[in-house]
Amino acid sequence: MKPITLLKTAGHALYGDRWLMRISRDLTISDDALSRWVAGRTDLPASHEVFTRLAKFLRKKAAELANIADEIDKLPR
Repeated sequence: MKPITLLKTAGHALYGDRWLMRISRDLTISDDALSRWVAGRTDLPASHEVFTRLAKFLRKKAAELANIADEIDKLPR
């Protein structure tokens, strides 16, 4: 999968259709840079530091969601 496709896929998974502003805030990416990458005006190499931040952010969210799921599993049935 291309780097920009990974970024878009993660953005949609995290935030839905309004992912651009939210992911730029959470990953501290300028809106302009993100817009250029998404529009294909600027290349986004796989080596860009944004992917390190994205992977860390995704792991944090996954852990938070796993903890919530664990608490749901503990509810009396």
